[in-house]
Amino acid sequence: MTDIFHRIIKSNPNDGVKRQRVDLGEHASVKCPSWVTEGPIYEIYVRAFSEEGTFAGIQKKIPYLKEMGIKTIWLMPIHPVGEKGRKGKFGSPYAIRDFYAIDSRYGTEDDLKKLVTAVHNVDMKIVIDIVANHGSNDHVWTEKYPLLFKKDFNGNFLRNKQDWTDVIDFNYANPQTRKNMTDMIIYWIKEFDFDGIRCDVAGRIPLDFWEGITVKLSEIKNDLFMLAEWEDNRFHLKAFHSTYDWTTYHLLKEILLNENPANFLAEWINEKEKIYPRNALPLRFTENHDFPRTTNIFGKNRFYPFVTFIFSIYGLPLIYAGQEIGTEKTLSLFENDKINWQQKDETIFLFYKNLINIRKKYDAMRSKYWQLFKTDFPDKVLVYRKQGFEKDLLIMLNFSDEKLHPNINTDSTMDSKIFVDVLNNSEKVRGKNLSKIVLEPFKARVLKEGFDC
Repeated sequence: MTDIFHRIIKSNPNDGVKRQRVDLGEHASVKCPSWVTEGPIYEIYVRAFSEEGTFAGIQKKIPYLKEMGIKTIWLMPIHPVGEKGRKGKFGSPYAIRDFYAIDSRYGTEDDLKKLVTAVHNVDMKIVIDIVANHGSNDHVWTEKYPLLFKKDFNGNFLRNKQDWTDVIDFNYANPQTRKNMTDMIIYWIKEFDFDGIRCDVAGRIPLDFWEGITVKLSEIKNDLFMLAEWEDNRFHLKAFHSTYDWTTYHLLKEILLNENPANFLAEWINEKEKIYPRNALPLRFTENHDFPRTTNIFGKNRFYPFVTFIFSIYGLPLIYAGQEIGTEKTLSLFENDKINWQQKDETIFLFYKNLINIRKKYDAMRSKYWQLFKTDFPDKVLVYRKQGFEKDLLIMLNFSDEKLHPNINTDSTMDSKIFVDVLNNSEKVRGKNLSKIVLEPFKARVLKEGFDC
């Protein structure tokens, strides 16, 4: 499968994706906290999540998140936004003016601590977004510690990404930069009891910095979770539990557009497991704050097999707040956009809720072990068995706009089994009759393997 790597990687436009293959599958990764895989990560933009745009607005919806099956909340940056060169009226939360302060529109330190406590009281976890690569043009350190930033020969502050005109980059060649960043990150974990950090554009910062901070944080909290916004297998060896899987996201879009066949997904996941260290957890998604909504890219009636796929393979699925109700509005990072919770699509919500709870109930969904079955529609259909300790699951995905009756080349041990579709609550079917199942256009089935009959 050496060709699959280059065919897929070359079409991925994101930073951090390694073009040269290095297999680390025989290496161990940083041991991941056991709680991480219990439920999906739920990304929240505080400004947009509620009408109030506050920590209290999030706290009100904790029962909703708990009932839906969410385990981990990720808060996008909560700090004051810079004013110099600000984009839009409100500015990006990733253009931070003061790492030690909280945006007063979100609430107070006490409000944040109440939110963290409320999350922990219902056995959920909460992760803070750390932006250590850059600060706003008017960051408080530009006057107090100007040597922490990159500068040109004329003493002007620099930025690596020229279109990121609202920020300037830190200089990690300066040991003081590393110390200041280390102290800042430790502050938020110690003072507010966060359970992990999501590290923005992590690969623009030297890897040895993250490896050092991981050691220090583990001494404070031994089950702390580390997530990197980067796609590099080396990051798993000593620093991060999870890294972004942009490649799978782009491959899903290519399959939607018939630019690649569906069976490329299976080939790529198998290939990625050879490349990544054992137990590395790729973060998988069909949207996040950098991409348009799932309903816009994949379609309001077509996204089902794509989302089911990322929930039924090894790794961590991500939900961006509002995704679960089918919202079509892509939130601006720079304005005061709000999620319209009144426009909830009940069918879409029940799909996500059911899928989340299936993943929690059946360890097969989270398992790395799977068996792909051949069908007569390899370009349009994926059928695979996920193996669990107690129950196996059979996943059937139709990535086309056609109603299909795929001939499934299963093994004979499945013929006498009874299968029940736990995703759609449909009728029972015998294993020998699996090929009689109708796969509706852009639909997914998750079949629980029952007892012999």
